[in-house]
Amino acid sequence: MKLNISHLLGISFAIRFLIACLLDLGNDEVYYITYATHPDWSHFDHPSMVGWFIQIFSLNLLSESEWVIRLSSLVMGTLHIWLIYRITLMLSNHRAAILSALLAMSSVFLSVLCGIFILPDTPLMTFWLLALFYFTRIAFRRDVSPNRDLLLAGLFAGLAMLSKYQAVFLWVGFGGFVLLRRRSLLRSPALYLSVVISLLCLLPILIWNYQNQFISFTFHSERVSFFEGGIQLQTLLQEIGGSLFYNNVVLAVLVWIVLFKRIARQSDLGDAIVFLKICAGTLISIVIFMSLWRQTLPHWTAPAFTSMIPVVAIYLSSLKNGMRISRIALSITVFILVLGTMQIRWGILPLFDYSGESTKTGRNDFTLDMYGWERCGLEIKSYLQSNANGDKPVVLISHKWFPSAHFDHYVARPLGLPLLVSGGLHDVHKFAWLNAERMPKDGAVRLIYLTDSHNYKSPQEGLGNDAVVSQSPHVIPIYRNGIVVKNVFVFEVDTMSLDHLKCIPSYIILRLPDVGDFEALHFKPRRNLIEVQGLI
Repeated sequence: MKLNISHLLGISFAIRFLIACLLDLGNDEVYYITYATHPDWSHFDHPSMVGWFIQIFSLNLLSESEWVIRLSSLVMGTLHIWLIYRITLMLSNHRAAILSALLAMSSVFLSVLCGIFILPDTPLMTFWLLALFYFTRIAFRRDVSPNRDLLLAGLFAGLAMLSKYQAVFLWVGFGGFVLLRRRSLLRSPALYLSVVISLLCLLPILIWNYQNQFISFTFHSERVSFFEGGIQLQTLLQEIGGSLFYNNVVLAVLVWIVLFKRIARQSDLGDAIVFLKICAGTLISIVIFMSLWRQTLPHWTAPAFTSMIPVVAIYLSSLKNGMRISRIALSITVFILVLGTMQIRWGILPLFDYSGESTKTGRNDFTLDMYGWERCGLEIKSYLQSNANGDKPVVLISHKWFPSAHFDHYVARPLGLPLLVSGGLHDVHKFAWLNAERMPKDGAVRLIYLTDSHNYKSPQEGLGNDAVVSQSPHVIPIYRNGIVVKNVFVFEVDTMSLDHLKCIPSYIILRLPDVGDFEALHFKPRRNLIEVQGLI
């Protein structure tokens, strides 16, 4: 039976939609919801596009069901497959294009991280692939005026950078291609106008960072710094191993093969394959180089591996067993997806030990990031209703952005309660800004400290030694497959007055002594977030 792209897109969407409905939101997803609930020009750790995607596709959070929050990833995940199909079809034939669609579906990064979960990588890949389409067409259609394609490529590259900073490698790749293979474009005004369009897209990022002492750029520059501590082979192996998993081991190996191989019919494709190799190879080589000195994340190179899918598909189309290889790759991802969903939802495999101290139950089980949060919210609501304490307004507080983002989404916001997050800037991220908005103005409050055994911090660890509780915490067991896999702890903090609460910016707002390199910035957000230690 001849495979049809519309059938593949429909099957892919249906499977991803089902999984999106079954799983609670993950750590990162609930955190990025704050981008939608509190929109801004940009944010501490990423630009605003992911928040705008959530707002647009949920009709400004008209519904906050998991599949609605993830709807932009479900829709754009389908578009990603189609765009890769179209790029390959432009360069080759229907067989190669179908192979590219199967390979795109087999990519864990593209199908799961960008196709189910809502992360900054979703809008990044949407605009990355749109820009890649027009850049590739410029490289392929040498005899056609590239002006219109250049302008569109510049627009989409700019929107990709407004999604995630690593999209700058689109221009690095295309710039390298122009210098090596198409210097005639240097005489084209459209090329420079395209660059200007991309830069204009960055205005929201620049405005926000100007208002906040360029704190986002400093944060990311620290993350990508290297040459400190000597060469670390362990981080290199982690990067390579992670890229094999994130991109599907079969696809990742094929990408490495075609990066260094002159594939059949390459001479018939103009400079298009050369451009795709330069674009992908630049990002991959730089991240691998960085991983020799410091910890990197495998999804940093995933857009580069994705960019190579058309080249891999063209290579496979020349092989007799090319279709079988692509189906094997897809089968691996489907197996991982089904097994992973069943493990998160029902805990079918006894991978972890849940015995021992109640404060450490499930600490090593990473699947608990997406399990039990709706039950947690209902139980805390029941506790607060049955343990009312006069007319004092309730203020929730937790430590670090995770699990605080989960408590914010599944507990605080449904109950209409403010949630504060303690910790240093590295710990709280955007919650540093939200704390300033949510801090009660006056009067006595009932302070409830929340933590769980997956990320346990005692009240003294989370709030400082002045936090005192007069009774044992209320413990909410979270069951899965009849076993307690996690405990949620509800502490009544009863010796911390509102005045005291306002006077511990070291924990509630920012812990400046723990900020490290940021301490020298004299950080002063526009909402007067910090007014301590004489820094302003």
